[in-house]
Amino acid sequence: MLLKPFNTLVALFTAVIIFLTVSILWNPGEDVQAIVPFSTNGQPTSNGDLATVASAKEGSDSKVVSESEEKTIAVVGGDSEAEQPETADSPIHKSVIETQETESAPAVSLVPPVPEQNSETKSDNIADIGQETGSVSQLPIAQEPQMPEFKNEEKAPEYIPTFPTESTETNNDGTQQVETQVEQPSLEEVGTDSNTPVIPVLVSDEQHATSEEGVLKSTFADAEESQNIAEEAAVKAAEEDRKKKEAEEKAAVEKAAAEKAAAEKAAAEKAAAEKAAAEKAAAEKAAAEKAAAEKAVAEKAVAEKAAAENAQPQAEKTPEQLEKEALEYLDKVTFDGVTEFAPPIEKGNLPNPLRIFLTENGGSHEEVFAALIYAFAQLPNSYIYQYLFRPRFNIFAVLRTFGLKNVSKPRVSTSMKFDDMNPYPDILLGTTCEFDIRRLRHQMTIMREKGTHFFCTIHHADRWHASSKHRFYHDIKPWVESGRVTFLFLSGHTKKYMEDTVIPSWNLEHQSIKENFRVFVPVFPVQVENKKELSFSLQGNYESERRDYAAIFRQFENFAKKEPENERLQQLRMHLIGHGKHPSVPESIKDRVEFNEGLEFAEFYKILSDSFALLPAFASEEYYDRKASSSVPASLIAGVPIVGKRRLYKTYDYLTEDSIWLQGEDEGDLEVIGRILDLPEGKIEEQKARTAARNKEVIEENIGKALTWSKDIDFKIKRTGKEVVKAGWTWEW
Repeated sequence: MLLKPFNTLVALFTAVIIFLTVSILWNPGEDVQAIVPFSTNGQPTSNGDLATVASAKEGSDSKVVSESEEKTIAVVGGDSEAEQPETADSPIHKSVIETQETESAPAVSLVPPVPEQNSETKSDNIADIGQETGSVSQLPIAQEPQMPEFKNEEKAPEYIPTFPTESTETNNDGTQQVETQVEQPSLEEVGTDSNTPVIPVLVSDEQHATSEEGVLKSTFADAEESQNIAEEAAVKAAEEDRKKKEAEEKAAVEKAAAEKAAAEKAAAEKAAAEKAAAEKAAAEKAAAEKAAAEKAVAEKAVAEKAAAENAQPQAEKTPEQLEKEALEYLDKVTFDGVTEFAPPIEKGNLPNPLRIFLTENGGSHEEVFAALIYAFAQLPNSYIYQYLFRPRFNIFAVLRTFGLKNVSKPRVSTSMKFDDMNPYPDILLGTTCEFDIRRLRHQMTIMREKGTHFFCTIHHADRWHASSKHRFYHDIKPWVESGRVTFLFLSGHTKKYMEDTVIPSWNLEHQSIKENFRVFVPVFPVQVENKKELSFSLQGNYESERRDYAAIFRQFENFAKKEPENERLQQLRMHLIGHGKHPSVPESIKDRVEFNEGLEFAEFYKILSDSFALLPAFASEEYYDRKASSSVPASLIAGVPIVGKRRLYKTYDYLTEDSIWLQGEDEGDLEVIGRILDLPEGKIEEQKARTAARNKEVIEENIGKALTWSKDIDFKIKRTGKEVVKAGWTWEW
C-alpha cells in the first residue's frame, strides 16, 4: 500500500517530463536554461554551488555558462545521497545535448528559478515550493536565469538532497505495513550552521544511480589505493621483520661468541690460577725444605761449636797412629788390578828419574787425581808416587786402563816420610790443596826446605781470601815467599775470580804470585761399552743447595704429561748420579727416575756415556764465578754433550759451542730435551762424537802444559843423571 503514492509520484514526474519536452519542441526559438546540480568540470557541486547549462537558438552551438554563473536544478525522485557530475557520459547531460542536436530546440528548465532571497515566497522545504507553484507539473519555465542576490550580511541558501526510505512494521494481526519516509540530513551532516537557509531537494532515481556509480568508482579507487598502501606496508613490514630477524640472529651469534670467549677466558684464568697456585705451593715447599736444611746446618754448626768449646783437649795423633788408621781403611778398599802395576826393580845403575809425588787428601776429587796422573805420567824420565788419604769408588780400575808403567803402588798420604829409602820429590802435585797443606803440614815444610816445587790445585777460590775463616792464605804464605808454588785452576772463571777478588786482599809483596796462575782441565780417557737407552743424566751431590732438583722434577713431570702419545718420550728416563740424601720425586715419574749412587767410576762413566744429554742443574751462581762444577768435565770424559746456554761455555772456556747442546736464553732444560728428541738419531750420535773429540783435544793440551811447566821449574836439587841408586832402593816402574 505504501508503494502506491510513490508510483503515483513517479507517473506524475514522467508526465511533467513529457509535457516539458513537447513544450520545448514547440518553442525552438527561445533560449532555455538547464540547471543541474553539477559543475562544468564534471564533479558534483558542493552545497550552494550552481551549474548553468545554456543552449543557443536553433542553429547555434550549445555552450556552458561560466562557472561564475552556475545554477542549480532540483530533480524529483531517486535515493542517492551523492550529486552526479555533469560529464559527457552523464544521463542528464546526454539528454539535453542530444535534444539540442537532433531537434535544435532550446533547453527547458526542469525546476523554477531560485527565488529572490528577500522574496516573500521564500520557503525552507520542498513542500512550500509546491504550495506556491500549485504542483510540480505546474512549475513555470524560467526565461532568463537569474542568480539570487543577497546582501553582504545574508547567506545563500543550502540545497540539501533528501532521500525517501522505507520501513516495514508488523501489525497486531500479523500483517506487515510498509511506510515511506523522506529523511533530511541534519545541519551537522551537511556542514552548515543554523544561520544558513536550507532547501531540501529530492534526488531522482537516475541521479541516485549515477551517484552510486561514482561512489562505487571512488570506492574501488580508494580500495585499490588502500590495497596498494596495504601491500607496501606489508612489504615494508616484511623487510623490517627480515632486518629484525637478521639483527636478532647477528646479536645471538655475537652473544654466543662473547659467551664462548668469556668461557675460554674464564677457563684460561682458572688454569693460570691453578698453575700459579701449584707453582706457589711448590715454591713454598722448596723454600720450607731449604729453610729446614739451613736450620739443620746452623743447628749442627752451633752444636759442633759448643762441643768443641766443651771438649777436653786431646793429644795430637802421632804419624804412626795416623798411618795405622789409614792402613786399616785401605784394607777395606778394593784395589782391583793395582797389583798389576810395573814390578819393582831392585838395585842397578839407572838414570835418575824426575820424581813426582801426587797427593789427594780431600777424599772427594779422584777425577782430578786421575787427570793429573795421566798428564804428568807422559813426561819423559818421570816417575809418580801415589799418596791418597781415602780413595773411593775404585778409581784404580780407571787408572789401570791408562796402561802407565811409571806409576807406583798407591800409598796412604799420611804415611809419607823421607829417608834414604824415600827421597824427596822434585814436584808435588796437590790434588786438593786446601786439605794437603793442612794434613801434610810437617812433610810439606820439609819438602819446601829441600826445594820441591808445589802445584796447588784450587777448588774453592773464595776461601783463599785473606779475611776468610779458613786461613788458607796464611798457610800458603811460606810457599809464596819461596817462589816455588804454581796455582792450578780447574776452569778459567775461577782463576779470574782469584785474580780479581782474592789476590787484592793479600799482602802487596805476595800479589805478584798471580803470574804463576794456570788452568788445568780435569779430563782423561775412559773405555766404556755403550748400550742403547734413551736417557739423560744429572751428576753431582744430591744436596738441594747444589742442585735445584725440585725445578728439574717439575719440568720433567710436565714434559711427560704434555705428549702422552709420543712413544719416544714415554721411554725417556732420568739418571741421578751422585750421593747424599735423595730429593723428593713426584709419584707420577718415580718409575722413570733412577738414583745411581755408590757407583764405581767405571760404571759411573758408562751410564753417562749411554745418555744423550747431561744437565748441570747448578744450585747457585757460584758455579759461574768461584767454583768449578764436576759435571762439565764429566760430560767431556763420557762423551755426552752438556745442556747449557752461551753463558755456560763462555764461563767454562775449554768448551766449544759445537761440543754442547746449546740452550736458548728463554728455553727450559726439558724443552731442550724435547728438541733433541725430535732430531734424527744420526744427528744425536754426531753431536756425541764431537764432544768426545773435544775431550781428546783437551787431554793433549794438558800433556803439553805439563811438559812446559816442568821445563820452567828451577830445580833446587841439581841432577846429573848418573847418580847411583842406593842399596835397597825400590823402583816401581
